[in-house]
This record gives sequence, structure tokens and C-alpha cells, in this order.
Amino acid sequence: MALIKCEECGKEFSENAESCPKCGNPNKKYKEVIVKNEVKVDVKEKSKGKWSTAKLIIGIISMVLFLLISLQSCAAGLSNALSDNGSTSGSAGIGCAFFTLIGGIISVATRNSKGKGGSIAAIILYWLAALLTIGTGDTYGDLPIWGSVAFCFGLINLGSILATKEYFKEPKKSKILVGIVIAISIVAFVIGLSSGSSSTENNNSNSNTNSNTSQTNNENNNSSNSNSNSNTNSNSQKKSYGLGETFNFDDLEITIGDSVSFTTVKNKYSDYNGKDIIKLPITVKNLKDETHGLNMFYYKVYGSQGTEVDTVSSYFDDAIDYAGDLRSGASYTKNMYIVYDGNGQYAIEFDDWAKKITVEFDISK
Repeated sequence: MALIKCEECGKEFSENAESCPKCGNPNKKYKEVIVKNEVKVDVKEKSKGKWSTAKLIIGIISMVLFLLISLQSCAAGLSNALSDNGSTSGSAGIGCAFFTLIGGIISVATRNSKGKGGSIAAIILYWLAALLTIGTGDTYGDLPIWGSVAFCFGLINLGSILATKEYFKEPKKSKILVGIVIAISIVAFVIGLSSGSSSTENNNSNSNTNSNTSQTNNENNNSSNSNSNSNTNSNSQKKSYGLGETFNFDDLEITIGDSVSFTTVKNKYSDYNGKDIIKLPITVKNLKDETHGLNMFYYKVYGSQGTEVDTVSSYFDDAIDYAGDLRSGASYTKNMYIVYDGNGQYAIEFDDWAKKITVEFDISK
């Protein structure tokens, strides 16, 4: 607190006083000091308000991400369980989702708090969420991206703590801090994006490599299989096939036969009793070096109206849905039983989240 001398009586008094305590002469600098103090408080409040708003926004985004990551994690977990690949990306995704949610709730609840405890807790939770995503891109390509987002949210909470330091209270230095946080966040997001996409590509590449290796071994053992594999490789880039064509899917060589026939369900307790059923042969060969088979959850059938129709495999002993696994190089021919819903174009969509193939064919009864 600085002292000034009264122009009238010469007594020293505080510059914050409105007038001289001895003679009552007005302090000319009083208003200037008040204005300066008000400006400092205003700048400080604005700086605090910006970080508070940022924490509110990331808190809301965290709650939305919780729903998105949870749904994707459940799908990834189901895929891992069905393919029995030993991956734990589904569990890691659930953990990431919960840590992100709790971090978001804390960020919102403590956005106006003067203490640092809430921000520190949010940082720990967000960075734990990011840590869980390391190495999960092989079967869950989006998870490293969400991990990088969580890391960025932790940086924002860290920035709100540093902004209270005396060094960053000046507007210019505060802007520098904001710029640093944004720059690091962008770098982290780009790394996460690259990690997710490259891991997915590597996974697909490894899958294709294993398929090609198995095909080569089979060609050496049987010359007739060589022609089949050659035709398959020449069409490897296709995404749509017809009856009688061969394609690779999920490390399997699949051929939908062109000998279409009709049958009926004979079960008086079934809603499909007496209904016309399309009988479609399908040959499956295992190209992996380990036991493997066609997953019934990886395909859907669409009828002549473009809507999904049921398969009624449970009523037939030679149905493909419950054919079981194959040893490496083994094959079988089973049947797909599809509910007939009129003449027209039908489609079977094979989709394992990594690759999608459609088989289209016309049915006329």
C-alpha cells in the first residue's frame, strides 16, 4: 500500500483513502486506483469464467461419450467373445467410458470451485481413461481416438489449475497458456486418430496375409483348389457377389450355391408351419491355421421387399447356422433356410465390422 502526501496540509496517508484524514482534502488519485483495481478484478473473473465454461463443455461432452463408448465397447466385446480372439478391448472400452463419465461429472461440479482438488481428480480420471486405450486399436479402432479425447480433457483441467498461478494471471500470459493447451490437445488427438486407423489397417492386413498363406498351402496340397483360390484372389476387391461365386470373409472361403430349391416347415407348433422356405446351399472352407467357423451373427438376409427376413435353421438338421467349427483346411456344404416373402431380388449381407460383403440373387417361384 503506497502513501501519498496531502497537497493542503502535507500529511501522509494511504492512496486508497478517498480524502485526507486531517484536513479532508479530496484524494485526486483515489478514482484512478479504484478503476485500476476494478479492471484487475474484471480480468481475473473473465479468465476464471473462460476455464469454467470450458470445464462445463467437456463435462457435457464426456457424458455423451460415455453412451457412445459403452455401446461400441459392448459390440466389440461381443465380437471378441464370438471370435474367441483373446482381446480385452471391450472391457477396456467400458473402463474408459466410466472414467470419462466420472471425470466429466467432477469437471462440471467443480468448475467454479476455488480449490484444486476437483480438477486434480478429473485429471487423474481422464488420464486413466486414456491409459486404458493403449494397444486396443487392433479390434476396436475408435478406442484410441476416445482415449486421446480424454487426455485432452485432462489437459483442460490442468490448464484451469495453472491459470490460478500468479504467472498466468496477466491476460497475455493467460492466452499463451490457452494456446499451449490447445496445441498439445490437437497433437494428442491426431496421434489417437492415427493409432486407431493404422491398427485397424494392420489388423486387416494381417488377416489377409493369413488367408493368402493358407491358400498357398492348400494349392500345394491339391491342384484343384489352386484354380478356386486363383478365382477368389482375382475378385478379392469385389464387395458384391452372385450365386455360384466364391469370396473370402472372416478367414473363410465361402461359396453360395446356385441350385436354389424350396421346402416347407413341418411343425404344427411353429408360426412358420406350412410356409414356403428357400433352400440355399452354402459351402464354407476354413483358411485359418486354427479351428474356425462361420459365425451366425455375422450375416443377415433381406427379402424381395428389401426388409430383413428370418432364417429358420432350427427346423432343419443340415442348416448352416449350427454347423459348428472346422479344422484348418476343412470344408462342409450345408444349407441356409430363408423365409420366402415373394419373387424378387434377395440379399445376404456378411459383416464382421472389419469387412462387409453382399451376395445378391433373384428368386422366382
